[in-house]
Amino acid sequence: MSRRSYGQYCGLARALDVVGDRWTLLLLRELLYLGPRRFRDLRGALPGLAPNLLTRRLRGLERAGLLVRGTLPEPAGVAIYRLTARGRSLEPALFALMQWGRALLDDPRAQPGLRPALPVIALRAAFRPADADGIDEVYELRVNGQIFQAVVKDRRMALVQGAQHAPDVVATAEAATLADVVAGRIDALEALGRGLLRVEGEPDALGNFVRLFAQNPSLRPFRSAR
Repeated sequence: MSRRSYGQYCGLARALDVVGDRWTLLLLRELLYLGPRRFRDLRGALPGLAPNLLTRRLRGLERAGLLVRGTLPEPAGVAIYRLTARGRSLEPALFALMQWGRALLDDPRAQPGLRPALPVIALRAAFRPADADGIDEVYELRVNGQIFQAVVKDRRMALVQGAQHAPDVVATAEAATLADVVAGRIDALEALGRGLLRVEGEPDALGNFVRLFAQNPSLRPFRSAR
């Protein structure tokens, strides 16, 4: 038994032995929602994490069987880290924590240098599978010049970075505005009317986008966006 172990015969204690260290869950968040990442990608995503500590955390997750190292094809030839099936099995726990923590978030404008990826990842916690029956659509999010896509199919959602699929909806906003819309601090129609959010797409797909992700229960579909 590790000296850092809680030493308790309890599933929660054993889980925390593996993923309870500082930064570990955020590393898992990056790999789970943005896919395989290079070391420098992870450093850029978590600027408060020192390189030597990042190396230790990655090695610990690898020993625990939660991630594996691979290599990008030539000419890149650089190492990448990707989650194993066991690592991906942590998604329900991370999802629940993200939902629980949303109520603790304050004004995103108080967060200097808000990463565009963070409000996009927050869409995962806002996604409502029960409303996704029969939907097979791609929602492209252009945030501070970066492109992300939310791919919805079979009541599941996957995030990808870059324009990998033909989108049904294209939404453009600043990171702080998207964070406000996802959290329900601002009505999406209000953001649209004020020019803070721009959207393009067929009316039905636009309505689906709002229904799946917007948190304000008074939201109406984007029927005015025709």
